[in-house]
Amino acid sequence: MANDTRTPILPAHIEETVQAIAEVHLQHHRQATPVHRAVDRMTSIVARPRFVGLMTLVFVLWIFFNLAMQLTGREPVDPVPFPGLEGAGTMTALYITVLILITQRRENELTEHRQ
Repeated sequence: MANDTRTPILPAHIEETVQAIAEVHLQHHRQATPVHRAVDRMTSIVARPRFVGLMTLVFVLWIFFNLAMQLTGREPVDPVPFPGLEGAGTMTALYITVLILITQRRENELTEHRQ
């Protein structure tokens, strides 16, 4: 067997710095409350292109359903100009904004701790 005299990929001081940063991130994750973890999960779901597609599908189905109800002579749940849809969209935007703000605040704490 050959001697294992591999040259390190990174110099020692860089490796130590990387390890220290990884430890800060790990400690930050461990200190997260269950609420923070839930917010992080929700934010990661909202931050995916799939979520935009899902929202678009829900809005289109909402409009289609209510127009179909109206065209068949039945009373639509949310008649044109769709005030219920507007309210749902507004509440969704409010919640997404709050999720982003909470996540950003927590990331700022990590940045301050890292500095």
